Amino acid sequence: MRKIVAGYSSPFAKISKWLVAEFKKFGSFGEFSVKNVFDFVEKVKDITLSDDETMISFDVTALFPSIPVNIAIEAIKTHLKNNNVSEHHISVYTNAINKCMQYNCFQFRGAYYTNSFGCSMGNSLSPLVAEAFMSKFEQDLHARQLLPKIWYRYVDDVFAIVKKDDVPRLLNCLNSCFESIKFTTELPDNNRSLPFLDVLVTQVGNKLNFSIYRKPTTTMRYITNDSFCSYQNKLAAFHSMVYRLVRLPLSVADFKSEYEHIIRVADVNGFDKSLVDKLVHKHSNKIKKQQHSTLFEQNRNIATDEERQRFVSFCYAPTITNHLDKPFKRANMKLVYSNNYKLSTALGCTKDTVPINCRSGIYQISCSDCEFKYIGQTRRALQTRITEHMRSIKNKDVQKAIPAHVYNTNHSSKHNINSLDNVKLIKHINDPKKLDAYESIFITKEKHLMNLEKGPIESPLFDLL
Repeated sequence: MRKIVAGYSSPFAKISKWLVAEFKKFGSFGEFSVKNVFDFVEKVKDITLSDDETMISFDVTALFPSIPVNIAIEAIKTHLKNNNVSEHHISVYTNAINKCMQYNCFQFRGAYYTNSFGCSMGNSLSPLVAEAFMSKFEQDLHARQLLPKIWYRYVDDVFAIVKKDDVPRLLNCLNSCFESIKFTTELPDNNRSLPFLDVLVTQVGNKLNFSIYRKPTTTMRYITNDSFCSYQNKLAAFHSMVYRLVRLPLSVADFKSEYEHIIRVADVNGFDKSLVDKLVHKHSNKIKKQQHSTLFEQNRNIATDEERQRFVSFCYAPTITNHLDKPFKRANMKLVYSNNYKLSTALGCTKDTVPINCRSGIYQISCSDCEFKYIGQTRRALQTRITEHMRSIKNKDVQKAIPAHVYNTNHSSKHNINSLDNVKLIKHINDPKKLDAYESIFITKEKHLMNLEKGPIESPLFDLL
């Protein structure tokens, strides 16, 4: 079973992201991986196949859960040494990776589990560990002269050219290296075509030809022209399709076929043919500039941190955000838009529901004998915080709000917070940075309070609520 977890809320989430950013400074782990489909095509477009050779695709079954993490960390150490990193920094990096990878706890149907082997899908460090392991795997095979002459990998998908008679032997060799790592294969179809990434590689004579590949389940439905989204978001899919069209070395027939397909997609989604023509012209000119001059790329690379454009996310509201674009642009910031009206919002959460008493946020405790209420915040489980309030009442700690109300008014404490009947989580909050603001808002809106203080934040803006 593949464990997919929400790693963004892990205690080690920020450390994992920092490590990923740090390792970008040290370059790629090996020579056999490709960055994207354009890098792949550039490397294989001039290859000539002999009559006894064939294309083949290898795929690792469930790569992330199958990785021996200890071997991957040793590969990372070797990579750092090759980049002349000091022993002290290597120790810091590897210790941090160990901590991040050991924290593999997750919850399922009310029970807690820990992952004892492999990497969790959802941990931002897992792709880095997987890349380190696969690079070491390839380098070891290459040192033993077991890899074929052409072997290029993207994550866990491999494109190779091997001798036709060597396919069974190579597959057996790959599957015998590690007990947990198993490969599957895919050979060309009757048209001598093999899909890899999003291109269809076809053998024509002894050369390779490339065309756009789409899965049989694909549809022509994208964000429609009449949808409530920013114009940039509507065009994102067309920018991607057109850029791929003009960047890949397609034959004239394949170029025309893909161009006509994009035209049909535009028509289905309510866009005019002229839009596609403008994008083709724009991306074609941009690629020609980059091919004939390095000036544009150099200018972009030498920009300082202050000169680089920053992106600011806003909820899309045309009457407001349409007027903010120019002021933000003058400050070297670009607006990117989000939309709260999503399909996931309508369908609800597919994960296990967390019980109320296990959530964090802003809570309210009502007195059983009067209309007074206490409003507070908690970063931990609600039940943990309520237990602390019950303890303060039992200890008669009248310096605190709830015990002071109970003993100064002679109101019964038995029914105040002994159960969750009088306790209500009025705002579920995961981000601790928002707790002070929300607590202050709810305290300002409530008239009859046990609270001894007005709230952590005082602002005249709260009077407008």
